[in-house]
Amino acid sequence: MLQSIHWQGKPKAMEEREIIEGLYALPPPPSLTVAIAITGNRKSKYIVKWALDKFVPEGKLMFKLLHVRPKITKVPTPMGNSLPLSQVRDDIVAAYKKEVEWQMSKKLLPYKKMCAQTKVQVEVVQIESDDVIDAIASEVAKCNITKLVIGTSSRRLFSRGQSLSSRISECTPSFCTVYAISKGKLSSVRPSDSEITGSIKDDSSDTSSSTSNPINCTSTSQTEWTGPSSAASYSLFSSTSLPIQRFQSLSIINNTLSHRRTISNDANHSRSLSLDTVEWESIAAVSSCPSNSDAGFTNTRASSFRCQIRDHPSRISDQASTSAVPSDFSSENQDNINFELEKLRIELRHARGMYAIAQSETIDASRKLNDLEKCRLEESIKLKELNLKEEEAKELGQQEKDGYESVKREAKYVKECAEREAAQRKEAEAKASHEAKEKDKLENAIVGPVQQYKKFTWEEIVSATSSFSENLRIGMGAYGTVYKCSFHHTTAAVKVLHSKEAHRTKQFQQELEVLSKIHHPHLLILLGACSDHGCLVYEYMENGNLEERLLQKNNTPPIPWFERYRIAWEVASAMVFLHNSKPEPIIHRDLKPANILLDRNF
Repeated sequence: MLQSIHWQGKPKAMEEREIIEGLYALPPPPSLTVAIAITGNRKSKYIVKWALDKFVPEGKLMFKLLHVRPKITKVPTPMGNSLPLSQVRDDIVAAYKKEVEWQMSKKLLPYKKMCAQTKVQVEVVQIESDDVIDAIASEVAKCNITKLVIGTSSRRLFSRGQSLSSRISECTPSFCTVYAISKGKLSSVRPSDSEITGSIKDDSSDTSSSTSNPINCTSTSQTEWTGPSSAASYSLFSSTSLPIQRFQSLSIINNTLSHRRTISNDANHSRSLSLDTVEWESIAAVSSCPSNSDAGFTNTRASSFRCQIRDHPSRISDQASTSAVPSDFSSENQDNINFELEKLRIELRHARGMYAIAQSETIDASRKLNDLEKCRLEESIKLKELNLKEEEAKELGQQEKDGYESVKREAKYVKECAEREAAQRKEAEAKASHEAKEKDKLENAIVGPVQQYKKFTWEEIVSATSSFSENLRIGMGAYGTVYKCSFHHTTAAVKVLHSKEAHRTKQFQQELEVLSKIHHPHLLILLGACSDHGCLVYEYMENGNLEERLLQKNNTPPIPWFERYRIAWEVASAMVFLHNSKPEPIIHRDLKPANILLDRNF
């Protein structure tokens, strides 16, 4: 209990010196492990950026990017549905899990690069769990993480129940400070136990969390001191930041002192009251500064701390003069002095912590200034290098331009030479072609055409077909009618063209010349022709054409498959022969089952 505290041991002058010198004994900033909970969406970028701006200047630290993904219970199939893991092979499940992990690592890679650009150690941790809150809390407890940065969800603004960030803050171990970020700015802070107890005990650790709510001095001054076991006081301390906690603790002590001083004399009471007024004004000046603002924080607080440090010796000397009063003062007056000294010690501890924060921020600002100067020098060097490269590129471009002009002139000269050679070659080819035509004409005039087919007269054709009897008609095509006939006891087939002018066409003469020159076992033999009336005499095929046999006309039996393969092979061999004929290939252009005739050997 504060009422039972008595000052014993060292002289008060030494205690005063130790209190003032203790303001400058600042511990070095400790190393940190900062965890950042990210989901992989676009809001995660602002959370990571805030954490980098906040914690990177604090010295040696390590960032852990925590991502919680649900457990895999089903594997998708190519059909669009999913199968449980129990119905899928183990190797497929393992491959699918590796694929999901690889996809998520690829998605989290930009945030890892953001941390790597600041030259800090970073580790990506993927946690597979259906409970996000429990997974993050377990990871914080396992790795002893002292700082956790999370994002807030905007979907809970118009819905009932606690938000996810609030539930994470409640379930996270008490040794970890939780920072909630919204739209790239600090939304709320849940301090750790070390920060809460450090505001009352001898603690000078750095404080990062802050609050923007003003202090209600009226309601705080009405709180009565009920001892260290008071649940209301503990709840008050655990719900505010470090500067507010110190202010509230001093307010409680001040109320207790006011209650105890009612039994003292009027002189001591007025003197201690004036001392309280001065101290509360200094504390209010310190606590009135916004703790969540970084702009102008260093210079303002540093000057305030220096003023407080200069004021402390006078206050302590005032206490020392008070202790020199004659020995007739009662023990209660001595208790009042002790409580005033305890309040002063708490105030000095508060100033010491605030000065440590200001000094740390000053060091950070100096480090940032040095980094900016270093970056400026590097950028100037890069600019000079770019200017040199630009000059070299200009010189190289001029050389390339000169070379291009030279090549362009050479190409123009080569083009002119090629055009002259092409004209000369074209003239030579025309001359050679003219000479070849003259040579062919001369050879044809000397040798003359050779007829390789027998010529029939029109009377012989009419006699052989019994004046084109309908009983002897075999078939009718697009260009003519085919009749069965007999020449000198030889059965043949006569094709009579429909048009009387057809035999005079160039196509008929060309077909007659080609058919008279080609000979192949599987090509129809031309026996003769009557060119005056457009008649062609072929050998007779007893079994008709392939189309009739395939359709089984006149109840003909079906063709066996072996015979079909043989017919196909013979037709193919005949077509190859025509296509490879010299001097020019021959194209049938009307190959169909009706034009494939079958002889007696079929």
